[in-house]
Amino acid sequence: MGDCNKYHHPLIHGAAPVFVGTSSVNCVPSTVLLQIVPIAITTPPGVKVDTFALLDSGSQTSLILENFAYTIGLDGENGALHLGSIKSTREPVRSRKVSFHVRVLAN
Repeated sequence: MGDCNKYHHPLIHGAAPVFVGTSSVNCVPSTVLLQIVPIAITTPPGVKVDTFALLDSGSQTSLILENFAYTIGLDGENGALHLGSIKSTREPVRSRKVSFHVRVLAN
């Protein structure tokens, strides 16, 4: 898309979706390790909250729950969010864009 001013690889526009994965029959239960880190969030008005973040190295954005944003007083512009997944319907999801600062809490 020639009119896109976002910072990302240019092949993202118009490229066919590619899904890499594995499947198995009669698979044995396995352990899934999730990267979870303690963080401190500070909102523009100065509200500070300690919580946890799930790290996703393949994500292109950071997401928080609407209830959490409301609880810490975040507000922002309504919009549509297009989520991509293996079974993506490509239908937009109602969302709101908010701003806050994040830092990792030391152990």
